[in-house]
Amino acid sequence: HSETTNNNNNNMNQQPNDNDVSLGSHVEMNEDETMDDFFDLQRLQQGQAHASNGWLLEDIEPKFKNKKCLVLDLDETLVHSSFKYLRQADFVIPVDIENQIHNVYVIKRPGVDEFLKRVGEIYEVVVFTASVSRYGDPLLDELDIHHAVHHRLFRDSCYNYQNNYIKNLSQLG
Repeated sequence: HSETTNNNNNNMNQQPNDNDVSLGSHVEMNEDETMDDFFDLQRLQQGQAHASNGWLLEDIEPKFKNKKCLVLDLDETLVHSSFKYLRQADFVIPVDIENQIHNVYVIKRPGVDEFLKRVGEIYEVVVFTASVSRYGDPLLDELDIHHAVHHRLFRDSCYNYQNNYIKNLSQLG
């Protein structure tokens, strides 16, 4: 059983197609089962971003050998973001969407700076978000003041299934 998180995001969704999912050999089905019951979520989809070793992350670095891996989400976990003006925003990220710059107002979760600093000392930290990198990278550049986040995974690393972006931890490596 693999751990997964679904995240529906209405901005810039991609429609999955029949070629996105790799099925194994012929499968016998009962009449109440569908092909959806037989998808192998550990296999990467065609076009899914991944490391050179076939996993989402490169092979473990020696400095992380004896550390556990902590995977964090970004939006509504570490920060709250909005396209609407927020007077109390900690910072603003300009994001290009269809050749138009939109300001994203970001509020940090209370204590997030100290939290990230501490977990960065204890764990190999991965931020895995269903957001696109053109939003997530500049946000993390601003947020991660202690350089505690060791890996960043974005929407292109998610498994797209029926318009849901699944952050499939079994694909981390």
